[in-house]
Amino acid sequence: MLVNLENDSEYEMWKKRKFSHYPINPNEIKIKINDIRALEARELIKLKDISQMYNYVFYSLEEAIKKEELLMLCKQANLMDFVQNPNADSQGISEIKNEAAGGKFSKYIPYTNKKLNWHTDGYYDHDLFSIKSFILHCVNPADKGGENIVLDHEMLYIALRDKNTNFISFLMENDVMKIPRDNNVVNSQDVIGPVFKIDKNNKICLRYTMRERNIIWKKDKMIDKITKFIKEFLEDDNQFKLRVLLNRNEGLIANNILHKREAFSDNKEERLFYRIRFKNRIFSNASD
Repeated sequence: MLVNLENDSEYEMWKKRKFSHYPINPNEIKIKINDIRALEARELIKLKDISQMYNYVFYSLEEAIKKEELLMLCKQANLMDFVQNPNADSQGISEIKNEAAGGKFSKYIPYTNKKLNWHTDGYYDHDLFSIKSFILHCVNPADKGGENIVLDHEMLYIALRDKNTNFISFLMENDVMKIPRDNNVVNSQDVIGPVFKIDKNNKICLRYTMRERNIIWKKDKMIDKITKFIKEFLEDDNQFKLRVLLNRNEGLIANNILHKREAFSDNKEERLFYRIRFKNRIFSNASD
């Protein structure tokens, strides 16, 4: 089990399988879907296989879809139990766009055209690790910029564990990372918890952000070494990262991986993405 840091044999076998999928061939991780309302058997198999290899998969459609049709795609990947948030509609769908200054969500980086640094979704939630997966669907791309960079969070786990198993032990402690209360939210409180967690199905969960002002780390002599290593790994030009510019009618389905977004600028048509977050991993049960 991955939770047992002394079990090197199982870990090494798992790591070998992970490394066998790299370097990434961008042409092999995108699925062309003919009918989003009813995926063909081969499309579903490929969707599942790729997502199990990398914890994410890209797709492309022939034409624009309605919001409810996006939910049909998610349902076929067993993604139905969505996580609600203040900017989502009754179906859990958020519109991610550059909100005008003074708007309700304009103080939050995802709803601006600014660069969005490395993070996992919901790292600030009181319900720790509640977001297990998400979908991002491009309705309209930016005029310039807006690329997404993705990284399987399990590769960060491997890098840290191979560097020093004590790094992982420390990052699994329940008081290692604190997200200060949000002064813009009524009754907001600090969120304290681990960075890594191994769930009951032996799957790695991560909550992290590189937005340093959003984190207060546990005081320990090891933390400087750990944060320095993570920053270097994420900024390094390694084979595990993938940069993708999603075009109109393309999208990303992912477990809660590390991802970032480059700054962008709009012209007449604004950059618009739909996002839905879910309580379970791709193709898994809601109780997982």
